[in-house]
Amino acid sequence: MPDQIDLAYEKFEAINTICDEIIYLYRRDFEAQAKSWLAWNLSGDYEHHWGEEKQFDIKTTQEVADAHTQQLIDNYKFIKTIFKKYPGSVYCMEDFPIYRPYNRKYNWINEVKIQPFNTHKEVFRS
Repeated sequence: MPDQIDLAYEKFEAINTICDEIIYLYRRDFEAQAKSWLAWNLSGDYEHHWGEEKQFDIKTTQEVADAHTQQLIDNYKFIKTIFKKYPGSVYCMEDFPIYRPYNRKYNWINEVKIQPFNTHKEVFRS
């Protein structure tokens, strides 16, 4: 995601000089992506152990959920800009065979609302 390079165009330019191809991945279900991103950040479990099953209770505020959702939207806005300059193949994660390699299960203690965002339309079709 672009925040991994600090949303910096010059860092993307440097990466692009050594890549053969740019491939864009997105989630069709933005709400699921935002909740997954929120839960992953709040769980504190940043170590990926292939095939390991873990369960986490997630309790948060709407304010925290909104901040994490905005981070995803900011990432996609950056992608929109670079996609126009560097077009490439676009793949939707839901179109790949379903497999949960990290098997994290999240138990939501309270509900949060995720603002709607149509990634495909907003990023790759506008």
